[in-house]
Amino acid sequence: MKRAIIIIAILTLTACELFQIGTKTAAVIAIDQTSPIGTVMLFKIKLDSNKIQDAVALMRKNSGGQYLAIEKVELFEELKRLNRNIAKRKITRNYTDTLSADFCVVNMEFDYIRNYKFNTQLISDKWFITGYKKY
Repeated sequence: MKRAIIIIAILTLTACELFQIGTKTAAVIAIDQTSPIGTVMLFKIKLDSNKIQDAVALMRKNSGGQYLAIEKVELFEELKRLNRNIAKRKITRNYTDTLSADFCVVNMEFDYIRNYKFNTQLISDKWFITGYKKY
């Protein structure tokens, strides 16, 4: 009898989760341009697969316009540098800060070390990255 009380007390005090009530479901993120987080994930996939030109296509100027050819060449080198920093790194945390109906900031953490902010903007029913910065 004493043993049973001691075992129950130990299990109660340790607060281990022996029984799980309900199920935990992970949020499914659509990796396309229909959401800000999906656009950033698609951008990272393009960088991971070394498709820098496709990643540039997901970017726009702050004004919403497309980049000129010479600006794309400059952006190409910049994205290669970004690719070296976040390539093949696991996304450990992300959250979205909605500033307006068509402008969001997506904060991402890679491998618990590198943190980046991606500015996204809704342009004609698709989300595009208008800038990023390491913080």
